[in-house]
Amino acid sequence: MGTIDVRAKPNAVFKFFTRIPSYLIRLGMTRPFEANILVLSTRGRKTGTTLRTPVGFARKDDIIYLAAVYKDPDWFQNALEDPEVKVQIGKRHLKGYASGVDDLEEKAEAYRAIVKAQGEKSAEQYYYVKPGMDDNQIGSIGEGLPMMRIQVVE
Repeated sequence: MGTIDVRAKPNAVFKFFTRIPSYLIRLGMTRPFEANILVLSTRGRKTGTTLRTPVGFARKDDIIYLAAVYKDPDWFQNALEDPEVKVQIGKRHLKGYASGVDDLEEKAEAYRAIVKAQGEKSAEQYYYVKPGMDDNQIGSIGEGLPMMRIQVVE
């Protein structure tokens, strides 16, 4: 396997298959996904329409952390433009305010929580985080991949 280019946007096939959990969750089939995937609803910065995207997450009290699997995803840019977002975790619908995570320590802690929530194999495949990495190594991944914090206000 070659070097991972975190700047690359996903192709149409990847986008199609990552949308499937979103549709299933919206249809009420939440059981397989509620532990590690949420549906993020943002307002499109160009269209103004509501856009829904399945995203892996970790939750710590009233804060939800989302990590992108490639650089500059649309959901991230939309949430920065209009930070009032909605999330669906299982059958629960929550409101919150999104902001980017730039602090290395917070980012490393959030990545570790996401690894725990997603499982080591999934975390390595999608977030490039391996067990045993130190904060500096995780931080270097974070330089290429954006992370978001959502403060839940319910």
